[in-house]
Amino acid sequence: MNSKILWDIKAWLYARFRRVFPFGKILDDENRALKSLLAQIPLTRGVVIDLGTGTGNALDIVPADFVRIGLDSNFEMLKFAKQQISGYYIQSDILNAALKSDSADILIMCGVWEYIKNRAFLVSEILRIIKRNGYAVMTYSPPKPLTSLRILLGLKIYPIAEERMYEYLNVNGLKIMALRRCMLQHQILIKKTESNGTSQI
Repeated sequence: MNSKILWDIKAWLYARFRRVFPFGKILDDENRALKSLLAQIPLTRGVVIDLGTGTGNALDIVPADFVRIGLDSNFEMLKFAKQQISGYYIQSDILNAALKSDSADILIMCGVWEYIKNRAFLVSEILRIIKRNGYAVMTYSPPKPLTSLRILLGLKIYPIAEERMYEYLNVNGLKIMALRRCMLQHQILIKKTESNGTSQI
């Protein structure tokens, strides 16, 4: 089965069963963490770009005062998002994102990192897309049994340990500001700066 069909199936399942136990508990846990990280960003307006927006869950948490832009390669995911959350939506491959450099005040990447093998490229995209002094909130999946079970969906997963994640993000121009550990994914708040990437957590 090709990846497009698998993502179409995932979109259908996610939109209908994400509130059903235990998925609803996992989602609520992740949403609380996302809200707490977004609350630490001292911005009240600007452009928020959600890479791999899926059905728009993360954009739904962003206040309406922001310009909300969702990007996803899957049409079915975007269709669900458009029906629920106002914003602008782009169908595009994350590895070839149709986005200008320095275009986002806040970049969100939830549920993206674990599907991309080329992690260095993702870091370069964060640096490219975010404005100076802008922020990114992203998730990653640590190696654990729940992460391994996601392989049953037929999609390749690349889990990563917390220390290894810090190594990727501890580069010139990025500063790790905060971390939240959830049941399935961990969430990190990052700031783009001109200084080195010394962690603040």
